[in-house]
Formats: sequence, structure tokens, C-alpha cells
Amino acid sequence: MATIDGREADGGFERESYLKTWQWDAASSTWNLNSRIDRPHGIHKVTALLFAVAPEHPFLVSTGEDGNVKVWRIRILAGKKREAEGK
Repeated sequence: MATIDGREADGGFERESYLKTWQWDAASSTWNLNSRIDRPHGIHKVTALLFAVAPEHPFLVSTGEDGNVKVWRIRILAGKKREAEGK
């Protein structure tokens, strides 16, 4: 699962946004935070997310008000959880 979390700029603070990926833990029946990417589209808002679960190459696509489309590769590290990595 992937989500966008953040807050609007106010009182001298810049806008914040976080792209978060989550992994389901069947043993505890909870979603666990897997990775967090700060400002995935810089100071611009994320406008859409598409999470594709392909057997060999899972990936996440995001679009933003900056006019960019970004593809985030999900990789599995030996002995670790999945992590998102942008290109």
C-alpha cells in the first residue's frame, strides 16, 4: 500500500509531503511503515499514485503538480523489508 501524508505551508513553515509505502504483517494483522520519501515532487503536491504489484518488478508511479511522472522501484533487500527507490 502507498499513501501521501503532509501539511500545507503556514506561518513560515514550508509545505511538507511524504510518500509512504506500507507492508502488511499477517501475523499481527497490521500495516507497518516500510519506507518514507520526503517531498517526492519537491514543493509540489502529488496528484496521483498507482501501485502495481508485478511478480518480478513491483513499482509505484506518482504524478505531481510539477508536471513530472516518477516511477518508484520497490526492491527487496536480503533479510530486510521492501524499500522504495525513485528514478
